[in-house]
Amino acid sequence: MSTPIQWILIFLLLATTALFLCYRTQPPPAEPPAEKPIAEKASPENPRACKQYGSSPQPSISIPQPSIKTRRWIRLPEAWEVWQFVQAKLWQIVGSVDSLYVHPIKSCRAVRVEWAEVLSTGLKYDRSFTFAEFHDRDSVVGSTGWNFITQRKYGNLANICVEIWVPDSNSTDYSSNQANVLSEGVLRVGYPATDSGSTAFKTFEIPYNPTNDQISEMGYTLESLTIWKDRPDALLIASTTGINPPGWIKDIQAYIGSKHLALFRVAAGHERELLISPPLKSSGE
Repeated sequence: MSTPIQWILIFLLLATTALFLCYRTQPPPAEPPAEKPIAEKASPENPRACKQYGSSPQPSISIPQPSIKTRRWIRLPEAWEVWQFVQAKLWQIVGSVDSLYVHPIKSCRAVRVEWAEVLSTGLKYDRSFTFAEFHDRDSVVGSTGWNFITQRKYGNLANICVEIWVPDSNSTDYSSNQANVLSEGVLRVGYPATDSGSTAFKTFEIPYNPTNDQISEMGYTLESLTIWKDRPDALLIASTTGINPPGWIKDIQAYIGSKHLALFRVAAGHERELLISPPLKSSGE
C-alpha cells in the first residue's frame, strides 16, 4: 500500500517528466518604449535631497496577442519551473499583478511604480491632488464654488505629466530640516503650454505634503471642494481667481480651456468618508 511520501514522489516525477517534454512559448512582445521623463523635455534641475519614485510610461492601447508555441530542443526543466507547475496543481491561481500605477493628480498622467505603500485611504500618492473649476450655482452642478474636474470634460488633462520625487537619505544635500524632506517629497508637473504660437513644455514643482509652516509661508488655504455629492475641505494650492496667481495655473487653464481653475490637495483630517460598500467590521470593533 502506497504511503503519502510515495504519492508525493510519484507526483513530482510526473511533473518533472511533463515539463521535460513540454513545449516552450516564445517570449511575450516587448512593452512600448517609455515616454521621455520630464527632465529630458524641459531640462529642469532635480529637486534637492530627492530621488525619483516610479516612472511615467507612454500610454498605449494594445490588443493581447495569443502566444505562439514552437518546438524546442528537449531540455531539463529549471527548478523554478517545477515549483511553478506544482503550485498550479496545488493552488488555484486567480490572477496576477502585471503592473501598478498611481495617479498623484486625478485624471492626469499616471506614474508606474514597482511597489506602493497602502494607507487607510488607499495607495500613497494616488489621487492626492485634483484640479477644480469654479461654478456659479446652476442646474448642472447644483452648488456654488469649486468642483473637481476630470477627463470627461477636459480631455487635455491626460497630457499633463507628473513625477514623484521622494527624500533620498543618500543625497549629498540631504538634511532632516531640508524643505523637500519635511514635505515628504515633491511633485514635478509638466504640461504643454502654447506661447506666441509655439508649443513648449513647461514644469513646476509643489511640495507633496506641506507642513503647517510651509502652508502658512506659501499662502495655502482651506476651501470647500465639491467631489460628486461630498463637499470636504481641501487645501487650495493655487487658483486663477487668487491675487497674483502663479503662471503655471494660468497656463494650464488656457491649455485645457476651463473658465476658472484651481489645484487642490487632500487636507489632513478632512479626508472624504466613503460609505459605498464599506468593508464589514469584525464583531467587537
